Amino acid sequence: MVYQFLVQLPHSSLRAQRGNLLLPTIFHFLSNLLRKNFLATSSAPLAKNFLFSRITLKVYALAQLIARLYFQTHLLESRVVSTERRESTLPRVEVYRALIVNQSGQVLLGLRAANDGWAANQWEAFGGKREPGQAVGDVLPTEVMEEAGLSVSFGNEPIYTASGALKGKLYIVQYHLAWITGGKLKLNEEHQKPSWFSLEDALSLENLTDQARSAITALQQVRG
Repeated sequence: MVYQFLVQLPHSSLRAQRGNLLLPTIFHFLSNLLRKNFLATSSAPLAKNFLFSRITLKVYALAQLIARLYFQTHLLESRVVSTERRESTLPRVEVYRALIVNQSGQVLLGLRAANDGWAANQWEAFGGKREPGQAVGDVLPTEVMEEAGLSVSFGNEPIYTASGALKGKLYIVQYHLAWITGGKLKLNEEHQKPSWFSLEDALSLENLTDQARSAITALQQVRG
């Protein structure tokens, strides 16, 4: 059965897996030998072979378990590595978002427009994509001013980072803690309305984006 499994693997996968599958293949082969030996000895007088037969069955079961677990674990790891390699070749898109907080510890979120192609009718932190050639430090101030009319300062280290492939691109999203330094709150067409929330109230929102929820949870943990 193990040999058949190896033969049925895709050719590229077989070359990558053959060496790593040698150990469980040996276990499987030996377990089948033990099983055949058990079947042969089971026809002999029971008193003479009872103990040996029980040991054979236990070893057979153990070898089968080792082979099965190794196959499952190794193939899962291979899929993860394959996904990571595939994502590493995709064009990168960097997104920066500001977790704007006030002196009361509330966070400012915006309700995305109903026709928004990414998070329609969902609450999200203000921010946006880094444009080609744009300095990293200019992204948040520019995006928050465009979306909310506010000037902000922000921490250099992200509170939360997420990444994932979408439509043939690898998106890397960073959430930074930020504070208002000027301006007047005025939304552009990308949002319906703004609101200040306590961290607990923000996390209770059903239409909070998953990334914002994870970022606010991380902020809550940092604050203790």
